[in-house]
Amino acid sequence: IDSNRIDKTVRQMQLYLFNKGYFNNSVSDSIVYKDYLKHYGGKGWVYYSISPGPRYSIRKLSYQIEDPVIASKLKEDQELSLLNIGSMYDENILDEERNRIVRTLKNQGYFFFSKDYIRFEADTSLGEHSIALTLQIEQFREKNKSGIDERNHQRYKLSNIYIQPDFFPEEERRSLDTVAYGDYQFLVLPGSLNEKGDRNAYLRFKTVARKVFMKKNDYFKIEDFDNTYHHLASLNIFKFINIQFERTQVENELSCLIQLNPIPKHTIQIEAEGTNAADNLGIAENFIYRNKNVFKGAEMLEISVKTALESQKAFTEDDKGLGELGLFNTIEIGPELKVNFPRLLFPIKEEKIPKRYDPKTSLHVSYNYQLRSDYTRWIWEGGVTYKWEESPQKTHILAPFNISSVKIKDDSPILTSSFANDFIKNSFTNHLISATRYSFIYTDQQLNKKKNFTYFRGNLEIAGNSLQGLSNLTNAEQDPVDGSYSIFGIQYAQYFRADIDVRKYNFINQHSTIVFRFAAGLGLPYGNSTVMPFEKSYFSGGANGLRAWQARNIGPGAYQGPINYDQIGDIKLEGNIESRFEFLGPWEGAAFIDAGNIWLARQDEVGDNIKEGAKFEFNSFYNEIAIGAGLGIRLNYDYFIIRVDAALPIKDPSKPVGQRWVADNASFSSLNFNLGIGYPF
Repeated sequence: IDSNRIDKTVRQMQLYLFNKGYFNNSVSDSIVYKDYLKHYGGKGWVYYSISPGPRYSIRKLSYQIEDPVIASKLKEDQELSLLNIGSMYDENILDEERNRIVRTLKNQGYFFFSKDYIRFEADTSLGEHSIALTLQIEQFREKNKSGIDERNHQRYKLSNIYIQPDFFPEEERRSLDTVAYGDYQFLVLPGSLNEKGDRNAYLRFKTVARKVFMKKNDYFKIEDFDNTYHHLASLNIFKFINIQFERTQVENELSCLIQLNPIPKHTIQIEAEGTNAADNLGIAENFIYRNKNVFKGAEMLEISVKTALESQKAFTEDDKGLGELGLFNTIEIGPELKVNFPRLLFPIKEEKIPKRYDPKTSLHVSYNYQLRSDYTRWIWEGGVTYKWEESPQKTHILAPFNISSVKIKDDSPILTSSFANDFIKNSFTNHLISATRYSFIYTDQQLNKKKNFTYFRGNLEIAGNSLQGLSNLTNAEQDPVDGSYSIFGIQYAQYFRADIDVRKYNFINQHSTIVFRFAAGLGLPYGNSTVMPFEKSYFSGGANGLRAWQARNIGPGAYQGPINYDQIGDIKLEGNIESRFEFLGPWEGAAFIDAGNIWLARQDEVGDNIKEGAKFEFNSFYNEIAIGAGLGIRLNYDYFIIRVDAALPIKDPSKPVGQRWVADNASFSSLNFNLGIGYPF
């Protein structure tokens, strides 16, 4: 037992209580030994006695600011102050108020203002455990030949802004030419300028200028500085970004130098990974080639080829696997080509979009071949996606044009098995999807800070309307059996799909969190489709959903049939509560409850498509909510999380009414184990 460490602990406790407003606190320690240990070594117990005393509150709040301009600006901003009469004294709040004032003034040109100029004085002589708090802002201080000069703080404007797009520290002293482009001066190597004068050998000036928020003759703003750094980094073509400011010979004026160090343009990456998609374990290999500045405008060209082996649950009568693949019964091969642009390509001119939106365009085309025991299919997909940030909290994603084609081998066992009803055949038919998708994401999470936050994502997708209109205009022929239209001999899908995902993260303390999640989705086929395409339908269960059931092993509704591929639905409701807590280094624990199900929006009245209890009914759906609960363990290395969750069914809607609460009959064999990468939500 180290008495020095005990004394240090006492002082730290006293300081903590003092900083929280317990000015008259008392902390003492005592040590208890076992008699036979005191003289011969061993262990003892250290007890700390804490008497915090009364906590002081703020009764009076005043300001002492010699600079009249700053006093006026802070008075205008007083509604945003974190200090209020009646609130408890807290040093952390005072420090946050310092940071707020510094940022407010730095956003108005006060470049050299810092926390060192802000002081607080607390007078405890008022009695009744209250204080008079005075916020003081001192004058600007600067050393000169005659001593220290004190004067009012000055606002600084920006003069020239120099940008060096291909800066290398080892070549810092090389001679450079200066080229004017808009509000900026670019520093380039002699002879590296193109004929138009709008780029050097490495990068177009416009690409960089669109990411710089600072402008000549504007007052310095810390917000513009932060946005410049963030948006330049988002181009993903620079190893480091260095932004410097220097005083010029003109009073109250700064020059700015932005140095950008490029990363290698070409990269080749080979990845080996373990996969866990809907409880199906597998291995995969990715070969990825990237050109990180393919058109001299920070465009990212990516060519990848993925090969994967997976062990999936088969639903046909005869699962012979794939030759010599052993436990794997699925093989997937897929090349993909993507080009990402740090701007909107069309239809809106780039200059008309505010810089802060950070717009991006992605073009992609892919092919995927899947061979498994249930079916063989080929998937082609291509489209364009726009993404922009309305604010740090709000993101919009629009895919105005996305087309995919799915072709299923005619003799696939999934189509000829004994359970291949009309629903299965329609879900697994060849089809073409021409869709428009929109997503909105909101989160108020502050990275690297454990503060409560909310996450929301809403998705809306509409497919087939444009092809339906084209079919009507051209008087296309209809299928004589079901009246559907086809394009290039493939029936196209027509549907509406919308879903939401809402999460609330509550940090109880530095080591434990409670997460609440609610998800809902609705898919409605119409026009040229009678059922949703299989890949657009909802399913329940799995490592990220109802963890007491394997993926597609629950629902729809109270359906009691065999476990089949048709355990998919048009409607989904799901809620989760999960408590996460740290207990030993990178190891974390979790306790959770999952509830939800899927349903059909409609079903045939006759034929082999009927599934009793599968349709969503407002007066009974709540009786068909499945409930599961369990415990989990996670290995968290920040950048990589592996988790194992074990869950038991509590309520099973597939059981007859009156027998659905199944917890009393649970046994170890009832546990469903889930292996996952990352948190479930």
